Amino acid sequence: MRTFAVIMMLLGAPAAWVRADDITLTTTRIPWRAVTITDFRDMRVCFTTDNGVKKEKPLGEIRQIAMSSSADFTKAEEMLAKGQYEQAVELYTKAGRQFDQPWQKKLSGYRRLAAVCNTVLIGTAADDWLAMAKESHYDRTVLDMVPAKADKKGSAQNAAAIKSLAAAQKTENRDFQRCIWTLLVTIHTAEGDGDKAAEYARKLVGEQADANALPINALRALLEGNKLDECIAAVYKGLKTDKYKDADLPEVFFILAQAQLARHARSSDQALLVEAGLNFMRVAVFYPSSRQAPEALFNAGQINRKLNNKAAARAAFQKIIETYTTDEAIIARAKEAIASLN
Repeated sequence: MRTFAVIMMLLGAPAAWVRADDITLTTTRIPWRAVTITDFRDMRVCFTTDNGVKKEKPLGEIRQIAMSSSADFTKAEEMLAKGQYEQAVELYTKAGRQFDQPWQKKLSGYRRLAAVCNTVLIGTAADDWLAMAKESHYDRTVLDMVPAKADKKGSAQNAAAIKSLAAAQKTENRDFQRCIWTLLVTIHTAEGDGDKAAEYARKLVGEQADANALPINALRALLEGNKLDECIAAVYKGLKTDKYKDADLPEVFFILAQAQLARHARSSDQALLVEAGLNFMRVAVFYPSSRQAPEALFNAGQINRKLNNKAAARAAFQKIIETYTTDEAIIARAKEAIASLN
């Protein structure tokens, strides 16, 4: 069966019909013309160019595929690119049933996984991901496709996912195991079970290699589970790896400051109070547009007040009023804090 592919560039124009015999990868702006996809194996798409040269590209480098033999698959790819995940799941499922070749069914299955992992069908997503991770012999591309969303508290989907993941966690593959624990932290957090979330977060800490940064949801679970020393140590260890994305750093520093402040409340260690204040200020100064910044600046002001640095406290509260003009709640708190300094 002749199959054609179109792969849209990652930052390209919105999905529109492109000739089915063109292929463009996310890693280059130079398109392949008149190619024919011939196989999908070892997480790589195999194709032949118009002059008969055989090529292979990792699935992770592919943004969007259009198959002349399957309108449903092509439409599913368009829905996936647009973020319409539920519709994409339905179309991938339909396409998979229609395909004749095993490699086509497998390719459709992996693309379906990419869609279902972005829905709240966490039970389905977890089962699909577990099966495909084992089938791929724990390929890094598949492990990175681990679902990230939980359903609402008390849902059957969450319960099903917890059962499947708990049964699969006994494995010799450490990367696979870490992914399972990270997802269990997410689901137990959604279920409001802080103790369980912290339990799996602590497992992640135990497996935290020098080159790894603990996932943010695990840091949050440690904080909310009052595992403060472990939370602080995990953050510092993770920051040394330089593995956190820039977009994650405001929350990482905010969690660190919260943990240090809570630890100070238990021990009255003045150094922890100062460190917390500095980390709150890091968020406010270096990431002023982050969602954590207003609260971080307010907390820094409060810490300065505790340290009897009234001028610095007043400056922090005044900065909130001048900077976050649309946040009425934080402005009201800042004005009240200024009044209390007088």
